[in-house]
Amino acid sequence: MSTGYRRSGFSIRPVCDTKAPEAPENSEDPIINPNPEDSLWDSDAVDLGLSVKWASCNFRAEEETDLGELFAWGETDTKSDFTWSNYIYAEGSASSVMNIGSEISNTQYDPVFVSNSQNGDDQWRMPTGKEIQELKSKCTFMETSKGNVKGMTVTGPNGNSIFLPYGGCKYDGKVLGGGTAGYYWSGTLYSSNYGAYTLTIKNSVPSYSYCYRRTGVYIRPVCGEGSGESGIIDNPDPGYSGPGPSPILPDPYFSNHSLFDTDGIESVGESSTIDTDIYTLSGIKVDARNLKSGVYVRKGRKFVIK
Repeated sequence: MSTGYRRSGFSIRPVCDTKAPEAPENSEDPIINPNPEDSLWDSDAVDLGLSVKWASCNFRAEEETDLGELFAWGETDTKSDFTWSNYIYAEGSASSVMNIGSEISNTQYDPVFVSNSQNGDDQWRMPTGKEIQELKSKCTFMETSKGNVKGMTVTGPNGNSIFLPYGGCKYDGKVLGGGTAGYYWSGTLYSSNYGAYTLTIKNSVPSYSYCYRRTGVYIRPVCGEGSGESGIIDNPDPGYSGPGPSPILPDPYFSNHSLFDTDGIESVGESSTIDTDIYTLSGIKVDARNLKSGVYVRKGRKFVIK
């Protein structure tokens, strides 16, 4: 026997008996009087000197190093995998996504808000895109580890800090960036309806980017008002949708080129020095008089030393 939120969708197995239901043994019987407090989530509210207070841990996490639960954008229940076919606001593809609003923070599509979790008199909710932009622009980000968990310590203008673990994200049965990158939903729709803005952190670089809405992403809630002045940014970063017509990473996209790794020469032109300059395939200049076996580049052409 357990409890469920009354707004949840459940199957029903009927019974047929005229017997009246038994009275509860006492007023604390959880079947008759479920206690909604048992399912609430709470966290310390950290004032970073910004316009809102930030939770000290992820939504549904108990400690700052816990990852919590993953959610598709606009869905209020977590699940084991995240695909277009099981995203409830689409019919199997990015082109079929439904419009549920350009800002879902503090609405029925916000899993934090729907949980009715509070810190004192303040209601927890998803951050908006502008609040993530404020965090990114006014705080310092430093890659660090706490125990065996790698992530970033984010320090606000007033010196207080929070820790964002590298939990990665999940889609199509794959975990992307687990232990090396962090993704955190905002409640703000991307300029194209199929995506929503995120805070992406990797290699000490925070970026305001976006993921497909069906991606499983963590949430770092906000609540109340902070001690800082409003950090609203009128023209947020547009996000990154390239390079070119065929992005290197199909999902999610990033707003910072440094997050794409390369191990070869992207383009080779004529040498501006001498014709005998020789490079490895990774772009390192080598001594032409002492070449080991391998493949090299000279004047834009590959050649092999056996």
